[in-house]
Amino acid sequence: MSKKFFHKRKAAIKKINIFSLERQHIVYYCILNFFKMLGLAPLKVNFSKIFKNIKNNNVYLYEISKCVFLYNSFLVFAFCVYITLVFIYDLWFDDYNNSIASFFFDRSATLFGVIGSIFIWLYYIVHKSAIIDIVNELYSIDNYLKSTGNFYFLAKNHYLYSVFIGNFIMNGCIIFVQIIFYPPISMLAWAVPCAISSWVLIQYSLVIYIIFQRCKCVNKTILRISDISTQFETIALSITKIPICKSVIVDITNIQYINIKVCKLCGKVVDFYAFPVLIAVVYFMTVAVVNLYYTMVSLNLINYREVSLLPYIDCGLTSVLTIFNFVILTTNVTKITREINNTAAYIHLLLDRCTMSLEVKKSLLEFSANLLYRNIEFGSYGIIVLDGFLLQSIFGTIVTYLIILIQF
Repeated sequence: MSKKFFHKRKAAIKKINIFSLERQHIVYYCILNFFKMLGLAPLKVNFSKIFKNIKNNNVYLYEISKCVFLYNSFLVFAFCVYITLVFIYDLWFDDYNNSIASFFFDRSATLFGVIGSIFIWLYYIVHKSAIIDIVNELYSIDNYLKSTGNFYFLAKNHYLYSVFIGNFIMNGCIIFVQIIFYPPISMLAWAVPCAISSWVLIQYSLVIYIIFQRCKCVNKTILRISDISTQFETIALSITKIPICKSVIVDITNIQYINIKVCKLCGKVVDFYAFPVLIAVVYFMTVAVVNLYYTMVSLNLINYREVSLLPYIDCGLTSVLTIFNFVILTTNVTKITREINNTAAYIHLLLDRCTMSLEVKKSLLEFSANLLYRNIEFGSYGIIVLDGFLLQSIFGTIVTYLIILIQF
């Protein structure tokens, strides 16, 4: 009897490369140092452990750093002193096209950004143990994945590096333009909140992407049990189902344990970043409204004053940075959500395409049933839901407030 056989396309299967994985950890270490400079990584790395105790799942690579704690405290204190002096001596840079509304909205957005940056730094100080638990859990998951031997697939990180470098370049361009356009004493009031909010969103996106890679490895491991690939082409052939031996029960148990750790880690990440992401999203929405309003008012007065391109370039670059951050964030959230949902589909693919003993079938069914209780929603306290509709919601909100502001 003819059946539809899912014939997998030829693909090169790479076994674990321990040195490549440790090289990833070194790159993560370098990225963490950059976040330390911004006050967004209050931890230190025990660099010697990267190449030691590779098979020990209880090794904690990251620890609380007292120096970084003091550094973050200094950032908060210095920025508070700076903004106080700006207010006392009225050091703001005014270019509001003789519009009281522009003056008020610009000053409000700046003040919100300053307060938001201070709150983010304080939040990282207070919840420093949470972010350390997250990065240590990632390291532990890597060790568990390595212990699965040939079932582990090492993912590429070109996307991660591209996102980091791209955001770094865009922030650098914005700071360069603001140095030219704003006086140095008032430039920090715009540049610092923009940079902090941007890197909070990118940090969240990178963490989600790293977890997505591990989740994808888990799903590949599930399919590797029976040598099934996720890339198929349908061919009419008369064949029998693929047999699975009873010994894979141990592998299924290990995979299920790793899946539990990945899902719990996702929950920790969502809880930790809920507050910083909420501040960053609201800040960028506010800045987008102010920039659009400023541009529209300026264009109406273009015949009555000398035109400078720098403010328009600044507004344009900030808008591009905002869109870039939101697109990267929603893309990674969509990726990991789909990958988590694919786990159950791959389990049922094994049940459908393979012959197995009752013990193996029971183990897979139990694994599938447990997935029903691992529902993860990415968002910020229910106020903002990070899904494919985030951009639509943000765009609608910006347009609504812009229409209201035009009435003034």
